[in-house]
Amino acid sequence: MQIAIIGADERTPALKRYLMESGIGIIEITEQNIRRLMQCQIIVLPVRALEEDGRIRGSRVKMGMVLSYAAERTIIYGGCFPEVLTRRPLGRRIRLIDYMEDEVFRNENAGLTAEGCLVEAMTKSRCCVKGRNCLVAGFGSCGRAMAKLLLSLEARVTVYDIKEDCQRAAMESEYDLWQDIEKSQPFDWIFYMADKSCTSEEVLKWCDEKTYLWDITTGGGLPAEELEEKGIHVEHLTVVPGRILTESAGIILAQMIERGAAGYGRV
Repeated sequence: MQIAIIGADERTPALKRYLMESGIGIIEITEQNIRRLMQCQIIVLPVRALEEDGRIRGSRVKMGMVLSYAAERTIIYGGCFPEVLTRRPLGRRIRLIDYMEDEVFRNENAGLTAEGCLVEAMTKSRCCVKGRNCLVAGFGSCGRAMAKLLLSLEARVTVYDIKEDCQRAAMESEYDLWQDIEKSQPFDWIFYMADKSCTSEEVLKWCDEKTYLWDITTGGGLPAEELEEKGIHVEHLTVVPGRILTESAGIILAQMIERGAAGYGRV
C-alpha cells in the first residue's frame, strides 16, 4: 500500500520514520508530483490540516487539488477540517477522517496532552506536583487524563464540569466535585479543558493572583484579557503534544494510520 503525506507539522518527522520502519511505502506530495496521488489509497495531512486560504499546512498544495487528483475510495486523514468541507459530498467514495474520530488516538492524545501540561505547569511555577491544590475544569478525555495524572503524583484534585454525566463520571472515579466542596482556599493550579467558554466571574471563584491558570482549549475558553485586568494571569496552551512531546505525538498518529491501512477496504 502507498500512503501519501502532504504538508508537515512538528509531528511529521516521527510519523514518517515510524511508517517507513513498519514497511509502509510513503510518497511525499508537492505541487510538482501531485499526480502521484492517484497511486495512493491513504492521504495523510497534518493535525491542523488547512490554512485559511485552503493550503495544506506546511505545503503549497491546496485542498481542492488533493480532491481533484485523489483516487477512488481514497481515505484522507487530517484534523480541524472546516465544516464546509465535511458537509459536502466529495465524490468517488473519498472519505475524510478526522484524527479525533478515532477513540484510541483520542485517548492516547489526551494522555500526552496531560503530560505536556504538567511539564508546563512545573516549569513555569517551579513547583512540584505533590501537594498542589488543583482544579481540572472539564472532564472530557483530556480532563480525565489530567486528573488521573495529577492524582497519581499526589496532588489534591478537584473537578468542575456542568454536564451531569461528567459529574457522575468524576464522582465514580472518586474525585471531589467543585460544586460539593467548601470554597475557602484558591487553587494553586487550574487546568481549563472544558469545551465551552467560562465567564470571568466564575473563574474568579477559583483563584487569586497567585494561581497558575492553563487554558488548553483551541479557541481560548477563558476570558484572558478580562482576567489579566483583575490581576489573574492565564497561560494559553494549544497543541501541547505537538509542541512538547513531538516524538510520541508523531508515533500515535502513525499507529492510527497503520490501523487504517490494515483495515482499508473493510468499510
